[in-house]
Amino acid sequence: MATAFYGTMSIATSVIGDPAFKSLWDATLDGYDEARLTYGITSVYGSDEEGGRTVYQVSGKTDDGFDEDAAACLCGSLSVEDAGRLLKALEDASAAIAFDIDEYDVDADSLTREKATVTVEDGRARLSDTSYDDVPVTSRKLVDMGFAEESELDDGELAVMVAAEIPDGPEADDLVDAIEDLREDARHDGVFTAEETADPVAFAQMLEASYADEDDIE
Repeated sequence: MATAFYGTMSIATSVIGDPAFKSLWDATLDGYDEARLTYGITSVYGSDEEGGRTVYQVSGKTDDGFDEDAAACLCGSLSVEDAGRLLKALEDASAAIAFDIDEYDVDADSLTREKATVTVEDGRARLSDTSYDDVPVTSRKLVDMGFAEESELDDGELAVMVAAEIPDGPEADDLVDAIEDLREDARHDGVFTAEETADPVAFAQMLEASYADEDDIE
């Protein structure tokens, strides 16, 4: 299973302001680097102060879901030695790191809002206060959350693409309205992703399935 996530990670500002902890935490943040990582937190986009906590905007990927890979996500690309130092420092500080993320399971095409608090006990990262809420998957949500890129093809261009794929089917002009209706249905919400339109055969099949019982395409 491959999952991608996007959201926030927060920690008490007083903890990261401790001079004994700050250099290690800075190294940890620097280690969230997609040039060096294929999973875990791979990017930090910025941070804000909120209610005595520093909130970081983060994104990344996991193999088995964020809750299963929380420790690896937290340690980023730190060395084994530095990862151990980080976990010990978090445990010594009784630090609680809160995550509020949207997680997209690419294989299952499912989107989950996940919240959890990570603390360290006996040298191990542990999750508490976890909650999971299923979110309806739409093309618009995937694009807005950064899980997909929006297709650059407009409805006319898509109609030409489908017509070329089905020589004995409808003309391109007769497909535009059907494609517009498909774009606006609940699954897409006005947006096609680049992946959805990259394969002409798959897109034509999606369009055909959507209108199997309709007279829009004759």
